[in-house]
Amino acid sequence: MTTPSDQGPFPLGRWKAATEFQGILADSPHGTNVHITGAAGTGRSTLLNWLFLLSDQEPSAAGATGTGPVFHAALGARGRGADGLAAALGEQLGYDVATADELLSVLAADPRPVCIAVSELDESDPVGIRTSARALRDLVVPLAALPQVRLVTEGSREWLPLLPPGSVIDLDLPQWTDRDAFESFVRALCESAADELAPPEAARPMRSGEASAAEFVRSVAEASFPNFMLAQVLVLALLGPTAPLAADIRVLPSGLEQAVTLLVERWSTTAPAVADALYGLALAGPYGFGAATWRLGSRAATGRRLDPDGPERVLEEAFCLVRAEEEEDGPDAASDGTSYRLRHPAIADALLTARGPETEQRARTALTYGLAHAVPVGGDASGVQRPSWADTPPEQLSQLLRQAAASQRLAPLLPDPGLLLRADLDALRSAADGSGEPATVALRPVLDLMYPGSLPQAAQLQVAAVRQGLSALAEATEQAFPGLAFRAREQRPAPADSAPSDGGLLLENGRLRVLSPGPNGPVVDWELSDAPCLATKAAVLDGTPAVLASTADRLLHLRRRRDGAPLRPTVELPEAATAVELLQDGPGAAVLCAAGDLLWVTRLRDATVPARLRLGRNITAISGSRVDGEQVVDIALGDDLVRLVVDSRALFAPGSS
Repeated sequence: MTTPSDQGPFPLGRWKAATEFQGILADSPHGTNVHITGAAGTGRSTLLNWLFLLSDQEPSAAGATGTGPVFHAALGARGRGADGLAAALGEQLGYDVATADELLSVLAADPRPVCIAVSELDESDPVGIRTSARALRDLVVPLAALPQVRLVTEGSREWLPLLPPGSVIDLDLPQWTDRDAFESFVRALCESAADELAPPEAARPMRSGEASAAEFVRSVAEASFPNFMLAQVLVLALLGPTAPLAADIRVLPSGLEQAVTLLVERWSTTAPAVADALYGLALAGPYGFGAATWRLGSRAATGRRLDPDGPERVLEEAFCLVRAEEEEDGPDAASDGTSYRLRHPAIADALLTARGPETEQRARTALTYGLAHAVPVGGDASGVQRPSWADTPPEQLSQLLRQAAASQRLAPLLPDPGLLLRADLDALRSAADGSGEPATVALRPVLDLMYPGSLPQAAQLQVAAVRQGLSALAEATEQAFPGLAFRAREQRPAPADSAPSDGGLLLENGRLRVLSPGPNGPVVDWELSDAPCLATKAAVLDGTPAVLASTADRLLHLRRRRDGAPLRPTVELPEAATAVELLQDGPGAAVLCAAGDLLWVTRLRDATVPARLRLGRNITAISGSRVDGEQVVDIALGDDLVRLVVDSRALFAPGSS
């Protein structure tokens, strides 16, 4: 059965809502917030997506009626959680943030007006067990409270008391939906269903209760108005393959969940494989399943295998409940590029409620074990058989994490650094958000420091584990990944005299002054660049006393101390470093640099960055030394001191950048 798509310009019957939305934007371009709400299935997210496309049109485009680009960031909250949503919004806005607090901080410090659209608030729970208000409480509500932020949201009516005052477009109100267009939509649904049913079955539901086809359409339209998805479910219930021979159009379900429950009860008797498959998708949450994982989920739900033609059969019999999407990229892309998910969280709620919480918990536990047992196993360097996470399909791994979190069985997986480094960070952080296990709570700060991942993350994991007191994870990471460029030895309180000696270097108003050796040596002024000097360090390079200096224009200078002659070409840094330390233990020379909470190595020969770390707190000083034959660097973080071992062989190994 197909859904009609040729019933006039999109959005069907919602032109008044679109006009009202544009009017709000035009009357107060930097003013009131806008909230789009309504019952499940009324097409809230569809309308917001269309409004985004409409308002983003350039007025000069042929046929465009928009006012030019309006939104600075727009995306769906589905499955992201508060921090995942913040990171995604930050990326669109040009900020490198990992948490909701970080995004709120940078936006609060930026006075420029910004307009943000967030849809799918009902699906923001990372695991998707039930609708969650965490994303609203931790991000959306404080975001809307910022005076320079204008927020357009879409979600159920239960969120309105939590959100700040604003203009509300409630799609349950009849004024926003054209009745004639809605009835045309229902008529096309009925005609499509009748065409696809073989005679004489095509006529018998239309004749139920002596109703004519026109009366049938009017009855369904009146019962479902203004809910487009409810109309589709009612037509499926009355005209679909499992419809009763005597469907009474005078008694129709009044809401989407009731209509879904009616369908599922019928399928449980006439087509149990369809009911099982839908229940499996309900367990999947907002991300959905690939075909292979869907079969596993259905088996976990009931102990029976999904029919080999299960997806196709379900799509045919439950066309309005399931969405098939092509996802060729991303952590949740299935091996065949197709993922399946329920069209609305209300459908999942109805399916899960019908079987009860105990059945749901048993099914999630069975699904967790099924996904874990499907992970390939291989021998490591010592011959010990271990899970081969690198050979595990990304979708399977992401779902394992989410289902383990939902069944409160995530903690046993977390001490494995191979899993943590193979898993998609978004999926891993979402799973940790959805689990209340103490081990996941302890790990969450480590995951924040690993996000976003660009360079190899093993060193970041080891250092972050030491900083959070997770010594077993730190040791396991060292054993699994020898030759880390950085590894942490310990974290301890910083001594009162932790500031390193400047070796006779003075910074006055951003200008570098060098005190020559000897008690009464002259002062030498160097002109490094037009930008102020931010950090200096006395050093010795190949037996020559030298000065290392970083300037505000992101340049790094290495000069001979006695006359300022360059000992290496000036290097451009990725950021302006506020602390520096020369590293020479190995086949080349490199500089350890710090800016904010970021620590990185820059090689002097080619300005590449082979390693970097985030430490979560601003770095105030760096001091290098040799301990037990190793290059050790003490990093001062306020009152704390972190001791790192730097492996120059790893930094200068072929391909290390």
